[in-house]
Amino acid sequence: DFITSRYPEIIMRDLEGKPVVWYDNSPLPAYNHPKYVEGVRRYFTALCKEVIFPEQFSQGGPILAAQIDNELMYSMQPLSHPFTWGYEEDTVRQFREWLKDKYGSIENYNKIHETDYSDWESINPPKKLKLNKAKDWLPLQDWIIFKEDYIAKMLKTYTQILRECGVDIPTFVDINGGEQEYISPNNFYKMAQHVWVGPNFYPGGDPLKYPIWMMNTVLRWRLIQWAQPDKPGFCP
Repeated sequence: DFITSRYPEIIMRDLEGKPVVWYDNSPLPAYNHPKYVEGVRRYFTALCKEVIFPEQFSQGGPILAAQIDNELMYSMQPLSHPFTWGYEEDTVRQFREWLKDKYGSIENYNKIHETDYSDWESINPPKKLKLNKAKDWLPLQDWIIFKEDYIAKMLKTYTQILRECGVDIPTFVDINGGEQEYISPNNFYKMAQHVWVGPNFYPGGDPLKYPIWMMNTVLRWRLIQWAQPDKPGFCP
């Protein structure tokens, strides 16, 4: 909580503007908020200098890879629901920039969505699902794809910080072991453009008595490998 208490503007918000919290009720940060990225940069730079760089494999050390994040927090239940996070001011700003990059002009956006917005600032993230016609699906689709890109951007940014510090070993992220991992914001292909991706393996006991655990692990591993055929399969 030390960074969110000092910089409350980086706290992720839900659709009602309330802080998004972890299981221990501590507020979660917005991965790509400039102030939070600045904190990550300071931490990673110090970590690289004192630990990773001198001990990485290319320097003769034992460190083979660097973990960027642990079980992406915004893919954990119940945060995998599309309306549970992303409503903090800077994330909304990034969403509007994403829309602008995708559609080019507000006129083109209005034409495709059958809307009449005057500018990008008038567009807000969806807060509920309304499907009265086919076009009603588009705002939700934009929101979900943006979140996939948001996670990929975080992995790219954090990895780049390590690269700038001279770290040349692979970076990776692990995927938690629930059914929600197969949906947004977990887009394995987009994530794999920047890091290695591997599924966690939590054995549930005797696989003959609890085959679902083994089946889920194999399914996760196969889905991820299809998304990153050029990378080795592994369970971190």
